[in-house]
Amino acid sequence: MGEAGTASLPHADRGSSRPCDRARTDVEGKPVLQLKVIAGTMLLATAGVPALRAESQPGSTVDATLTRFLARPDEPVDSYRARRVLRAEGVGKWARMEVLVELDEGGFRWTVLSEEGSPDLLEKAFLTMLEKEQEAYASGRNGRASLTPANYELDAEGRESDGLVRLRLHPRRKETALVDGHILVTPDTADIVRVEGKLARGAGFWAHKIEVVRRYERLGGHRVLMGVESTVHVRFVGKIHITGDFTYEWIDGDAIAPRRPAAVLVASSGLDTPLPGVGR
Repeated sequence: MGEAGTASLPHADRGSSRPCDRARTDVEGKPVLQLKVIAGTMLLATAGVPALRAESQPGSTVDATLTRFLARPDEPVDSYRARRVLRAEGVGKWARMEVLVELDEGGFRWTVLSEEGSPDLLEKAFLTMLEKEQEAYASGRNGRASLTPANYELDAEGRESDGLVRLRLHPRRKETALVDGHILVTPDTADIVRVEGKLARGAGFWAHKIEVVRRYERLGGHRVLMGVESTVHVRFVGKIHITGDFTYEWIDGDAIAPRRPAAVLVASSGLDTPLPGVGR
């Protein structure tokens, strides 16, 4: 395993500058898209869900779920260790990286476990994403993406077909750290399940629209980010899809049991039998 914040792979140039010609052009000879700016928007709210509170106004009416959501206490996560699998594909390129990340009182750090694909995407998307996250924790700027009254106004919109309640997010500023979209919460406990929408501001002329989905779950009593999806609309070129899936080893000192893969069942002589290679 490599040194935290660097790669563990035998690449001589990993952690240093990439060759200039590879860093300056994309597959069509055009300037490389603003991947560094895009990457900085992906994981600004990684673990823990701050409460979004609003001042009660006389005569205001909100449904019970919105009331419960606004009254929820903060649920910060101060430390964790997790594996992330990051993938990107688009404009003729693809990349995949697996990385071990850790947050504690010493800060945020990472170790690259494996990587393959486009050097541009590996460096300008994935590594920049990790560097921006590290900088945000070190400077305290991660709060600029938090679900707080300083960042958002909130309205109730209704119920989804799966029973989740949809709450409308109105960002107070046009920033790439904020989402113009919705929060999906459980109706009974007002737990966040998803945040989805588009970034309140694009990442420049080329990446003029960026759609995001952030998925949350409760593990060991902690509400954490489990995955992100982003679709970057690139002017005149196409789309870049970036995803990240997280597996936590521990959160705030609590060990998180690994999930067993779900069995895929098929009928066989009246018995349910797992497919080969898939455990129960």
